Amino acid sequence: MDTPPVAMTKPSLSLDTIANLLGDVTRWRLLAELAKGQPLPVIELARRLRVPATNISKHITALRDCGVVQRSGFGRDYRIAEPYCFPGERAIDLGWALIRLEKVA
Repeated sequence: MDTPPVAMTKPSLSLDTIANLLGDVTRWRLLAELAKGQPLPVIELARRLRVPATNISKHITALRDCGVVQRSGFGRDYRIAEPYCFPGERAIDLGWALIRLEKVA
C-alpha cells in the first residue's frame, strides 16, 4: 500500500499580518533579496536596495517581529526563517499565501 504524503506543519500568519507585511514595497524588495538564499547584513541590504540603512532596519524589525525573517547564526546577517522558505525557489510560504519573488524589482 502507498502511504499518503505527510503534511508539513508551518506556522500560519493571520491574514491581517500578511497584509501588513506585504503592504510596503520595501518589504517586498527585502524579502525578494533574502529569498535568493544568502544571509545579508542590514548595510548590504541597504546598498543593494538603495535605501537608507535606518529604513531597512525598521522593515527588518517588522519582518523579524512576526517571525518571517531571523538572524543567521551569531552574526548580524538576516535570512528568511526556516519554516517559511520554499526550497529551490525564490518564494515564501506564509501558510495562507505562497509569495513568488522572482520578478520583484
